[in-house]
Amino acid sequence: MTQQEDPVKKNAQKPVKKDVKDFELVVKTGLKAGRARHCWEPTRPAAEPQPGEASGLRAARPWVARSLPYPSELPRAVVRATDGATVQLQTNQIDPTATTPERIRALSYPDFLGLINQWNVPPGALSTLSSWALHSRLGPSSRVLEIACTTGFSLRELATLTGCGGVGFDISAASVDKANRNRLVHAPDAAVNFVCADAYAYEPSELFSHFVLGASLKSLPDPARFLARLVSWMGESGYFLVSPFYTRRPLPPDLVAQARSVFGFTPTLEPYKEMMRAYRDFEIVFEERRTIERETEDELRHYCSSTVSRACQSLGVRDDATRQAIGDRLGTIRAMSNTLRPYQEYAVLVLRYRRSVYPNRYVELF
Repeated sequence: MTQQEDPVKKNAQKPVKKDVKDFELVVKTGLKAGRARHCWEPTRPAAEPQPGEASGLRAARPWVARSLPYPSELPRAVVRATDGATVQLQTNQIDPTATTPERIRALSYPDFLGLINQWNVPPGALSTLSSWALHSRLGPSSRVLEIACTTGFSLRELATLTGCGGVGFDISAASVDKANRNRLVHAPDAAVNFVCADAYAYEPSELFSHFVLGASLKSLPDPARFLARLVSWMGESGYFLVSPFYTRRPLPPDLVAQARSVFGFTPTLEPYKEMMRAYRDFEIVFEERRTIERETEDELRHYCSSTVSRACQSLGVRDDATRQAIGDRLGTIRAMSNTLRPYQEYAVLVLRYRRSVYPNRYVELF
């Protein structure tokens, strides 16, 4: 942004417009003079992208407040894509008085992930996505539905890898908001979008070729019923992309209780064969069972520091107490995940549905 374009000097009643490739971002200000206004800030002019920048935007801080104090009710942004689709986002900047240590500690696990924009990855992260893409023949003609998408990592990165399109949904509005933001910043050309919906209320308007479940199936009530719903959203055939955890030895009861208090749900307690029963009606096109190495203190510190710094910058957090609360909670989540690792393994699976076969199995498992 040049010095002449500082939005603070613009009329408060005029919307600020910035072109971002194929998108027009319109920020509806509607604020009285002297109150903070917000704009989408392009990268500074440079011959080469700067560290942390992507697709013409400052990835580290997409929203910048140019004046203080922050208004209690901030404007909403409307992104209009060239295909006519409209996506509404909540502004990243919020009233800092609402982002308190008490609120950080009180948020549900999904809403906390959404607030800090944690890239909640499937077991195996990008390595798992690469296996899914290769063995399920994902490509530009594929239509993908991601279930429990949180902040949109899997669908967004699969679209980047393969050119596929699709939809992700999650019950957390905060997570969905960040998923749409992340797509604009990190994959602006991807034909994907994210919506807030309950798994048992969502009704798609199209059929899909692939479903991304990751490790989320067992977090849903009545998984068998939900899989039956997904099958009804396929044509003659399709693929399920899953990476479920299973136990290689029983978890101590006190560790289960601790994990439940951190995550808000019970971690996987099933051994491999019991876990696989949920998918018995589908053909196993690809399977790889993987062990999990615990992260070192340095690796955990680097990840947490990066995520907390981005979250505080994005949220406008300026006080040490709130920053510490965010860091403590994220650190507790990562430490608990790390503590579970010696008891867990996971499988990277590509499962095929064919109407002519389902729900029977004619192929041996060995």
